[in-house]
Amino acid sequence: MAGAALGFVCIILVIGIPIGLMIGAALLMGAIALANKCLPQPHSRYDDYEDAWDDYEGAGDNEPPSRSRKRNTKTAIPPPSLGHAVMIVFVNGIIGFVVNKVFEIAMQGVGANDLPTLLVILAFNLTITFLISAGVLTQMLPTTFPRACLVVLFEYLIALAIVLIFVVPIALNAGIGMAGMR
Repeated sequence: MAGAALGFVCIILVIGIPIGLMIGAALLMGAIALANKCLPQPHSRYDDYEDAWDDYEGAGDNEPPSRSRKRNTKTAIPPPSLGHAVMIVFVNGIIGFVVNKVFEIAMQGVGANDLPTLLVILAFNLTITFLISAGVLTQMLPTTFPRACLVVLFEYLIALAIVLIFVVPIALNAGIGMAGMR
């Protein structure tokens, strides 16, 4: 029995997680492409003050904080490479896992047995997860927080569309099949 459990864990680690990360990366890249179609096309993350530091000749304590220039592209949000997208999804997944565990503990502590309380906690969890995901994108991509929010919104909409197109019909079909077996 322990060998079967260990084998299952190995399959999840070796096959399941990499496939999930690739699917998440493809979803992220699709969301960025959709967001870029909705956004104006600036030259960089620092639209408003692109050349503000170029001519600065200060020294010592008056020197501006150093910040690295982000790459200039012709899109509002430069699409990441597949490896970078996988890394973003991985980091976002780890943070999301921790946040969801905190909410799970909170739901057990509150004793959320009634539906309205459960829905409020889940809505709060969704909001916090949305904001954290946008923050991760802001830090890992050369983009602003509002643009990252748009990308996360498109990620959620794409995931919802996938569920509605594929998962719901399969579940309904299985439910109809189960009802026929009675």
